[in-house]
Amino acid sequence: MDSGKTGSNGEQTTINAAKPMPRGMLIVLIFAFYAIAFYSALSILDVISTNILLTVNTSETDALVTAKTLEQGKSGKKYKIEYTFTVNGTDYSRRVLFGLLPKKSALPKESYDSLNAGDSIKIIYARGNPRYNKPANDHINDNRLFLRIITLLVFGFMALNETKNLAKKKQS
Repeated sequence: MDSGKTGSNGEQTTINAAKPMPRGMLIVLIFAFYAIAFYSALSILDVISTNILLTVNTSETDALVTAKTLEQGKSGKKYKIEYTFTVNGTDYSRRVLFGLLPKKSALPKESYDSLNAGDSIKIIYARGNPRYNKPANDHINDNRLFLRIITLLVFGFMALNETKNLAKKKQS
């Protein structure tokens, strides 16, 4: 494409149009978009199912604080703990993604300051599946459900759009 501009030495300069992304790289990018959307969908389902399970048919017990963590983020300090508890001879801790990954529980600063590793705290858990649990006084919502929904929509749309474009290119 000719830009019609003249360089400092009097020669005509041209600007090359952007080259399309190679097909293999585009497929990898689409796969990444789908992976992000899939993870977002799973985490949304996990948050919703955990909240539902912890509103009906719950029990309360004492858990042992195993660790305290002070995290510094963009939005300030986050006071988090880890804990374990036993139900019917089986040990449990707080986990996410349907029990696959460990999760630290956020607490208000006052609660965090008053606890040490080895102390006990009250937690609630789903009677049918104790993997679903949280501190009894868990008033901090760190699930970021809205952000996860937006991530799912954005990356899902991008993945579908690029898949459609790739299919059109393949037909031509």
